[in-house]
Amino acid sequence: MNIQRLTSGNVTPALPKLASLLQNAVESGASIGFLTPFSHEDAMAYW
Repeated sequence: MNIQRLTSGNVTPALPKLASLLQNAVESGASIGFLTPFSHEDAMAYW
């Protein structure tokens, strides 16, 4: 596992992975304020 600090200068390339992580969490039932169905596009719009 590689943990990196994201800044406004380097976040753009990470957005697809962040969106996938968020989508997976929601689809797995995580109680984080989103409801299913929750698409990758929904997650990208959040970020």
